Amino acid sequence: MVPPGDGRTAHVDTFVLDNLPPRDLWPVIDYSNMPDGIFYGDRLNCAEELIGGAIDRGFGDRPALHFDGGVWTYADLAGRIDRIAGFLTEQCGLVPGNRVLLRGPNTPMLVACWFAVAKAGGICVTTMSLLRHGEIGAIAGKVRARFALCDVASAEEMRLAAAADDGLERVHYFSAAGDDRHGEADLDREIAALPGGFDAVDTAADDPLFVAFTSGTTGEPKGAVHFHRDALAATDCFPRDVWRIEPDHVFTGTPPIAFTYGLGALALIPFRFGASSVLISSPTPETLLEALEAHGVTDLYTAPTMYRRMLPVLQSHDASSLKRCNSAGEHLTDDTLTQWREATGLTIVDQIGSTEMLHNFMAAPPSEGFTGTTGRPVQGYTAKLVDHDGAPVAAGETGRLAVRGPVGCRYLANEDRQRDYVRDGWNVTGDLFYRDESGRYCYVGRADDLIVSSGYNIPGLEVEQVLQGHDRVAECAVVGVADPDRGQIVGAFIVPAGDVPDPGKLAAELQDYVKASIAPYKYPRVIEFIDELPRTATGKVQRFKLRQFAERRAPTSEAPGLGRNNGQERKIGTMTEILELTVNGRARADAVAGNVLLVDYLREVAGLTGTKMGCDGGECGACTVLVDGEPRLSCVTLAQSCAGCNVETVEGLTRNGRPGAVQKAFHEKLGSQCGYCTPGMIMSALDLVSQNSAPSDGDVREWLEGNLCRCTGYHNIVKSIRAGAEAMKG
Repeated sequence: MVPPGDGRTAHVDTFVLDNLPPRDLWPVIDYSNMPDGIFYGDRLNCAEELIGGAIDRGFGDRPALHFDGGVWTYADLAGRIDRIAGFLTEQCGLVPGNRVLLRGPNTPMLVACWFAVAKAGGICVTTMSLLRHGEIGAIAGKVRARFALCDVASAEEMRLAAAADDGLERVHYFSAAGDDRHGEADLDREIAALPGGFDAVDTAADDPLFVAFTSGTTGEPKGAVHFHRDALAATDCFPRDVWRIEPDHVFTGTPPIAFTYGLGALALIPFRFGASSVLISSPTPETLLEALEAHGVTDLYTAPTMYRRMLPVLQSHDASSLKRCNSAGEHLTDDTLTQWREATGLTIVDQIGSTEMLHNFMAAPPSEGFTGTTGRPVQGYTAKLVDHDGAPVAAGETGRLAVRGPVGCRYLANEDRQRDYVRDGWNVTGDLFYRDESGRYCYVGRADDLIVSSGYNIPGLEVEQVLQGHDRVAECAVVGVADPDRGQIVGAFIVPAGDVPDPGKLAAELQDYVKASIAPYKYPRVIEFIDELPRTATGKVQRFKLRQFAERRAPTSEAPGLGRNNGQERKIGTMTEILELTVNGRARADAVAGNVLLVDYLREVAGLTGTKMGCDGGECGACTVLVDGEPRLSCVTLAQSCAGCNVETVEGLTRNGRPGAVQKAFHEKLGSQCGYCTPGMIMSALDLVSQNSAPSDGDVREWLEGNLCRCTGYHNIVKSIRAGAEAMKG
């Protein structure tokens, strides 16, 4: 069956069309297995089909979007779309094919802007609201965007990006609900005075509709181009096959609309069926459950991490309206699946999709008994498992997932990555699966997460699943760590559940636990305890950062578990060496105590005086380290509470080495409230300030990434640190 599209583009600006990969590198686009009755014409405008289609079916007075403070009906949404489209074309000079950068959290106006650009024949480029100006500028440069529409809540970084990019000719700002008549939301005021009505541009079904940038789990984000017909295929394959969606269904979820999972789940799919969506600009377990309760949500889309985070507070909310639970973005563990089912009586449906494929192409419908697996390809798609050379693997063997259907990968101006992703007409996603005896697809992990150690292939996900079953593990990620003897060894980054008085003991316990659960050669030879896993704005674990961090640490296969010092002394001459011995201020194998080093460093950098320290020298597991040639006795970890130490500093920055006091005092001094800072990070930040009194945002971002920080106010943190250091000097 020939894919829809007659080749007569409506685009005047053909930059994206001109920068698609060569046709012989495209995947096969297959419409032969579409659900019954689904057919697209050669001329198609996604906005007109979804929003105009809902109006035509009599849904104009039905709710389309729920948000904090109100509801928009389909008629309300259509009116906003038409006025924004009119403003873009008549006052900004947008022509079909122009790229429009969109920025902001999930709000009604962001949705309206997206469909307005589509209706006007433009190309949407929606960016995560957490991106900083350098990242925004890089994306704007790649797509050569001339226009940008931005939420006032995300304006600061947008202004910085626009100031540095001459190509962004016009930037306009909107409020969440489009009702700001007196503030800085100029777009709200501009469209308020415009008449309604706008005729959709007669785009071809294969005209580019949007460019979606990957979330950066493996490195630099790549731009995937999707057509008008692709957006409709996302609404007609997965949802029609797995769920029976009705107009009275209410959707919500956590993925941002800039992420194709969020775009599909919170806009495209509900609008296709005349249903409605609840938009949450800052989703947390509490705000998500409050939305479920307040709006009678029936369909939930989020990631396994959020399902786990909701469990402890679930009983304090009424979630009885919930009927369908969807999971994607990361692997759904059996433990999470079981706990959620026990708490709610509902089975989470595991799915897999990708930015390159726009939305979900495989799922595990509960009606088919696929629970605990990723199930099968949804209607419209076919799949197979292949080896590294593209040959099919035998039944039961692990292979790379290859998929094709009505949507496929087309990277913008990136032919090398296109060749990697598309092989012989198939989209090879980089995911590893095997098929069980019933033919169901069972997830093994990412191909780049496979650890090869001494000739053994070890799936990192398998080790993660075992570790996740230990009651002392809240979250974990397993990566391969370079090793001169074994090639790679298994390294585990653990977010502990609760305090860890003795990391060495817990590390050994976890190693033994893994050995007793799976083949002993798979156990993690290196274990690091951290406060939080580094994640993308969409919540995916950034394993490449963990690998980079592990490489900088350069452990060996004989490295002991975290916290074991074997009585060895270590001479430390520079701050860099000190930082290499800590992970977010927690002592590692050398057992350097962050509290003592912090005392010394604050005295040196911030000019603090009156510092004194002492230790009874008891045999509590303390290590001896040499700082600039002088011995320092210190606790094995910051969480050690043997009471043998008596460490005091000016202003009480540390109290007996307990990190809570350090954090509390630091936050009181600097006005930070995020609660994640630890002494090692403070030392690192002070080091940054001491080297550069006016560090750039790039310097700050590099510092934060190096310390695995998730601080939401990082753009102010170095300024605060500098002010705090000056205050402490005074």
